[in-house]
Amino acid sequence: MKNKKNGYLTIELIVAMSIIGLIFILSFPRYNDKEIVFSSEVYRFKSDIRKLNMLVSDREDFYEVFLEDDKYTIFKNDKAITTENLPDNIKILSGESSIVFNNTGRKGAPNKGLSVYFFQRETKRLERITIMLASARVVSYREDYEKNKALVDYLLKDKGEELS
Repeated sequence: MKNKKNGYLTIELIVAMSIIGLIFILSFPRYNDKEIVFSSEVYRFKSDIRKLNMLVSDREDFYEVFLEDDKYTIFKNDKAITTENLPDNIKILSGESSIVFNNTGRKGAPNKGLSVYFFQRETKRLERITIMLASARVVSYREDYEKNKALVDYLLKDKGEELS
């Protein structure tokens, strides 16, 4: 009489599950938590600027964004409406202390075009966020820290800080 195999052995199931788990783990890219936090802070700032562009183009309100090294505050008609604090290792670097938005013929564009840098000390990641004058378009570019080291050092020194 022949023995019929009606199922799988436990060891066969364990080996199959181990292989599936290994493939699953290797298929996902590894992300650095600091990179994710930095990218989300840059995205949040750009979203806030874009939102202000739209609000100003539809209304007669006056908006201003005050830039500090570790936070930015949004004012509507000289009244603070929100403050966004950045994590400790991310700094805002800019030669300007504020971005002004009012509805004066450019449909929500700021009073002048400018670039704001977000800098992460630990990873030396530098992102330049440029706000275009005429169109109020907001774009960002990842910058090479080594090529812009003099600018970063100058902006940090202007804020009374040194790069350690």
